[in-house]
Amino acid sequence: MKKEINKFLNFYRFLATEHMNYRLEYLEEDGTINLYVPLDKSPKEALKFLETLRKKEVNVVIDEGLSEDQRKKIWALCKAYGDEIGYSKEEMREILENSFCEKYDIDYFSLSVKKKDTCTLKLASKFIQYIIEHSIYWGFNLIIYEGKGKDKVAKFARDIVPEIGRYIVACLRAKRCAICGSYEDVTIHHWDTVASTVGTYKRDDGLHGRMISLCGKCHSMVHNMPTPEVEEKYHVYGVLLGPKLVEKLKEIYPSHFQAFKKEEINGEKKGA
Repeated sequence: MKKEINKFLNFYRFLATEHMNYRLEYLEEDGTINLYVPLDKSPKEALKFLETLRKKEVNVVIDEGLSEDQRKKIWALCKAYGDEIGYSKEEMREILENSFCEKYDIDYFSLSVKKKDTCTLKLASKFIQYIIEHSIYWGFNLIIYEGKGKDKVAKFARDIVPEIGRYIVACLRAKRCAICGSYEDVTIHHWDTVASTVGTYKRDDGLHGRMISLCGKCHSMVHNMPTPEVEEKYHVYGVLLGPKLVEKLKEIYPSHFQAFKKEEINGEKKGA
């Protein structure tokens, strides 16, 4: 039965019983299984539930609500953001959710797993992306911490952002280093070498090859590391740019994309 339960958890991550409100979570990174017990249940009742789980068949219920990992990330990001500007994590969550819901014209939602208006998995991912992009726009480098004691590790936005491509573009627009988060001495790095795309910098219009924004320190580091190693270690990569974005980036990075011409915007085929 244990093997069967693990198989289900691997696919669906969460199992729930409709009549007792217990919740099981499977952590893929280390194989840990957590049982979340409601406050109104005693340890004796929890043990009885475990015995029931071992003896009876398990119904798999696909849960569309946000995952426990997403919930933790949202609260951690709100705390980190709030610490930067003097708000509690609860106040910061309310501010960000109000702004998020207004931008996308959606109803307010709950981060509690038991409420009818619980945030969905998809919406939670979109909200995490929004918080990170919002902080980048306003010049903050959010770092959250996961684990406890010796296992406590720092996570940068690049480590947890749902859509890394959008993150890279947000960093380019904000003149922010996509690796360390610095806003100092930032320039554009050609992920694909100029020599392999257009030949020379004078012929570079920004539309050939992938780009990323890096500070001087990270730029030097990247030049001395194989590209696959950088991608694996820092979870970043360059992105292709469209004409409209190149036009905006030319204002931010005046020395780049010397061959770009405004008329190229009319024939734009790639979005960014």
